[in-house]
Order: sequence, then C-alpha cells, then structure tokens
Amino acid sequence: MLYMSLFDVIKYGNIDIQSETELNELPPEVVKKWHARVVEHACQSAESIAHQDTSGKCQKLIDMTRKYMSGEVDKDALLAEKKTASYLVPKAYSTAAHFASNAAYTPVNISAYCAANAVRNAAYPAKDADYAAIQLYKEWLIEELMNYDTEECVN
Repeated sequence: MLYMSLFDVIKYGNIDIQSETELNELPPEVVKKWHARVVEHACQSAESIAHQDTSGKCQKLIDMTRKYMSGEVDKDALLAEKKTASYLVPKAYSTAAHFASNAAYTPVNISAYCAANAVRNAAYPAKDADYAAIQLYKEWLIEELMNYDTEECVN
C-alpha cells in the first residue's frame, strides 16, 4: 500500500475535481483511469436501487453506460437508451441511472458532480451522500496520481 508523503499532500491536496483547467493540467492517463472509477461507482450506486424497476430499463441504462465507458458503444447509443429509460421508468428508479450515464459522457470536470448525484439518489434520504462521494473522488484522484508518479519513477 502506498502512503502519502508530506510532499504529496502539498502537491495534490488542493486539486479541484470540478475544474476543467485543473484536471487538464494532469496527465491524461490519470484522468481517464480516475474518470472510469468515478463512473463505475455511480453505476454501482444506481444498481443499488435499479432492482426496484421491474421493467429492467434502469439496469439496461447502467449496462449501456458501462459499454460506453469501455468503448463498445458510442454516445448516440447511450443517449438513445437514456431516452428510452426516461419515458418508461418511474423517475424514482431512473434518476440515479441517469446521473451515472451523465457522468460517463459529460465533460470530465462535471462527471464527478453527476456521479455524486447518482450516489445521493441511490442513498436517499442521506443528505450528505453526494458530499461524501465528492470527497471519495478527490481521494481516488490522488491515488491515481500517486500510482502514476510511482510508475514514472520505476520507468
């Protein structure tokens, strides 16, 4: 397990994960890995309530979001599935799945906010679930940066 040094805390401690400018200063590989983690977390949160949707449309949207992230489908296919889910599924079940899909295709600086909303909707009525998710995503970004720094040092 990697432990953060004081230098790491100073270097990475103030990154605003909702700032496109600050995220663009990071290595693209780091941002891509981090974004994948954030979207997967949103999908898992959405799945925690998707089982209540007897139509199966929420799960289809979550599955399509994962396919989009892995490059199996394009944005148009994801948006089409999202549109289908919004018309056929009660909003209470589909909101978290919608936020998960938004986290996948919106600009990366907005994706953490969308993913946190998916977490909050899945954890409703936990008022601070989205705040806790944002804190977790900040930690994950630091982890990805530290992994990247470690790989760079080894190479």
